[in-house]
Amino acid sequence: MSKIFLDHSFRCVKLQTLSYTPDAIIDSICSDPDSTNTKKLLNRISSAIIDNKLYSTKSGYRSVIPNSEGLLPHNSRLYSHGTSTNDVPDIKLIRDLIELKLKIDVADKDPEMQSEKLSTGHFRFYLPPVLAPQILILIKNPDPESNKMILLFHGNFKLLPVFTSFLQSKFDCTIDDIRIDNTFMESLVNWSIMNDVIDSINTLELWFGKLHTGGKLGSIVIKVESKDIKLLKKLILQSADTNNGFMEMLLEQLRKETSISFDKLSLVKLKCDLFTIDSEGRLKMFRSMSHLGESDRKRKNDQRLSIWWIIHQISKL
Repeated sequence: MSKIFLDHSFRCVKLQTLSYTPDAIIDSICSDPDSTNTKKLLNRISSAIIDNKLYSTKSGYRSVIPNSEGLLPHNSRLYSHGTSTNDVPDIKLIRDLIELKLKIDVADKDPEMQSEKLSTGHFRFYLPPVLAPQILILIKNPDPESNKMILLFHGNFKLLPVFTSFLQSKFDCTIDDIRIDNTFMESLVNWSIMNDVIDSINTLELWFGKLHTGGKLGSIVIKVESKDIKLLKKLILQSADTNNGFMEMLLEQLRKETSISFDKLSLVKLKCDLFTIDSEGRLKMFRSMSHLGESDRKRKNDQRLSIWWIIHQISKL
């Protein structure tokens, strides 16, 4: 499986297809660089790069050219006859310089999740040397009858509307922001803690929102150290009532120590050495998690927590 999910900050968006199947959309965009739809999308991307002046390093993008203020030096092939780098580049030349990588992956069916295999399409491009890799991942809902997908985007936020508008107009999709609720957050914590056999979480940060302080909304950040995680986990495993999850036990302990009813607040962000996720659909998973499919994990005895549980859960939102 691809490592593209690791060490990248993604914005998650929800799609619903009205006229096409999710598989058809993924195949149309992420399989063939010479397909009509892929070319049309690249043309829109090229136009957006020019409209938003993303061809200039003044926009804050990396450059391997010392002391350069434009996309490339004066003798670059992007500009004919040494035209000034302050000039707007030609859209065709921008299009020709974009480097593109496409891929379609199918994750192993995981017995733990009791769901179908997960199809993902990757659309990755960058404009060397000033525009860092931009990543679009389309994830099909594991339910074979579903017409829903999740879009994960990593890159300049000005380019996200290029993808969403293309999907809306070309494939008749509806687009909605993802809101990750408290139930999802708590289940993610419980799953992570109870399945982490190599103690890779380290410190867990819990961000609680919807707290009224002086008429304003505030937040509380609780840091749970590794030793406390191990202690609570041990108590749960020793308990006759195994339905009492980690979050339930933790919130009860916090209520006793602080007199704050945390169960009446909402988790708005989680942060640990495995991942960072917030209620507005921003997600980052680190290399301390495994990107391998279930069969490869078993074959290599990879005991790290799998990213695919998280991706499966998000794909069903």
